[in-house]
Amino acid sequence: MSSLIEEIYEAALGARGWGGVMAMMKERFRSSAETFYFLDFEARRSRPVHLGGITDDWYASFAMKYFTKDNPWITHTGALHQPRVIRTNERLAAYTQDPEILYRSQYYNEWMRPQGLKYTIGNTLRTDSGTIVNMTLLRDADARTFQPAEVAAFEQLSRHLERALRVGVQLESATVERDRFAAIFEQSAHGLVILDMRGKVLHFNPAARRLLEHRDGLALSHNRLQAINADDQRQLDSLLRPFLRGHAVTAIGAPAGIVIRRPATGPLLVNVAPLPQRRQLLLGSGPAILMTMTDPAAARMPKGQALSLRYALTAAEWRLAQRLIQGESLREIAAADGLSYETLRGYLKALFQKTGTNRQAQLVAHLMRESASL
Repeated sequence: MSSLIEEIYEAALGARGWGGVMAMMKERFRSSAETFYFLDFEARRSRPVHLGGITDDWYASFAMKYFTKDNPWITHTGALHQPRVIRTNERLAAYTQDPEILYRSQYYNEWMRPQGLKYTIGNTLRTDSGTIVNMTLLRDADARTFQPAEVAAFEQLSRHLERALRVGVQLESATVERDRFAAIFEQSAHGLVILDMRGKVLHFNPAARRLLEHRDGLALSHNRLQAINADDQRQLDSLLRPFLRGHAVTAIGAPAGIVIRRPATGPLLVNVAPLPQRRQLLLGSGPAILMTMTDPAAARMPKGQALSLRYALTAAEWRLAQRLIQGESLREIAAADGLSYETLRGYLKALFQKTGTNRQAQLVAHLMRESASL
């Protein structure tokens, strides 16, 4: 039991999948089939987390048979599909005062019985807006029903399964939010940089990387931002000073900003603001600073020109990119423009390198997405 409980929490943390838990449940309770699934009462559908001992064909018909009108698990769902309620054939018979109620049902006779299944033990681990999470173990008709000691053990494990599932849902929700933020961060047309409270760069997006690589106004040196011009460096130091460790970041309201001079390409607007952060009890990381870098000239120029400048494309590379976006192939472009296929292949390889892509379809999708963000 201790090993099984440990495996349950490991699965919730994402270290291992739920398959390991279900394999251990099978061994502990000598079941013939093991199911762990979401049940959507409104849509009358199910979504599996894990299936053991049930073929894909039988699972495909599960929801249709389960949601039949005479299935006692459905007709008494309000009382039986609740956390901490352990369901067995005997408990269903006692609750309904009808020992044959399950065996008369269409669900039993058209889904369980043809598979040789008769005895069940199950629980509901979570209920949420018409959707429940069930775990059910099943035994063959030739086996014994689940005994009182097994029911008690299953009940003990259910408490751990409920807690572990809550942890797993919270972690998965946090991961989804993180990934959504990361996608917005990475795809932004503005340069975005995250700094720690010592001014050290923690992360920057592709738009910021391109600005810093050109060393046009700002550059990255020893993981810190440096202005090319001495006067701009003094501005940058003054801008960051109130945000650095030891100063009252929470007292700063709207983002503060400066203008970095760039003789060749025009001014660069730099703004900083504290990143909101919840209090952390267990993690050692502290608050952070978000810096945005905006090129006003890029916002005023045509999208194509801005996109070409963003990736430092030559005129020939940009013409090829435009034709690919329009759906033409390399051979069609070569024939129409009187260029060799190998020449265009060279331009295409340069486009891959400059945009961080490696396939033509990926390149086109990337450029279209970037253009839409301008």
